[in-house]
Amino acid sequence: MLESSTWLAERRQNNFLERTDPYYHILWGSSPPPPVLSPPGKARRLKQAKEEAQMEVEQYRREREQEFQSKQQAAMGSQGNLSTEVEQATRRQVQGMQSSQQKNRERVLAQLLGMVCDVRPQVHPNYRIAA
Repeated sequence: MLESSTWLAERRQNNFLERTDPYYHILWGSSPPPPVLSPPGKARRLKQAKEEAQMEVEQYRREREQEFQSKQQAAMGSQGNLSTEVEQATRRQVQGMQSSQQKNRERVLAQLLGMVCDVRPQVHPNYRIAA
């Protein structure tokens, strides 16, 4: 039993060396395992498959972009009129405020100057004379 386990351990060590040590085959005179070569045309087929996948992805992306643009246009089309109406209403309100300010400016200034200049000295009703 001990012999078989040591043989197995030795075999595993040799196998490991065969796979990892580049000089093992030269030192021990065995031939290295042949390199794994890909079948002819495999690289070409992989490249072609990759290009086809890229084309499909691009086509899908274009379709989704068109859907998004159409949905956005539909949503913005109804909001576009609304935004122009809001802008026009805002302009009308601003113009109304400006004309009101121009109309009432003189009257407000006269009232303010009258209140500032008309000083009536009098004792405050809560003031108590200390006796």
